[in-house]
Amino acid sequence: MSIASQTKVINIGILTLSDRFDIAALSTFRQAADHILAQTNYLVIDMAAVSFFDSAGMAALVNVLKRVREQAGDIRVVWPIAEAARRIVSLTKFDRVFTSSPSVESALSIW
Repeated sequence: MSIASQTKVINIGILTLSDRFDIAALSTFRQAADHILAQTNYLVIDMAAVSFFDSAGMAALVNVLKRVREQAGDIRVVWPIAEAARRIVSLTKFDRVFTSSPSVESALSIW
């Protein structure tokens, strides 16, 4: 009998957002995403504390998703708790585009 064993360690980046995720936050978000994606292609975006989320934030998420997938990585999103921001997620069907988790801990446990 021959048995091969292998252990893989995955480096997972976590971006935690709060307050408003709109055009005013894009530069900061892009810089943080660039920094973390230079180190890993697995990412959790924690938006639980985001109170407002608009089309600029949606476009930024799609851009990061494309970049991660081009690098053969994966992404998980913890959606906002605030009802107004959460409504945008369901109305735009973003909850179908992104794999979501109820918390960062549960997102990390998937990998």
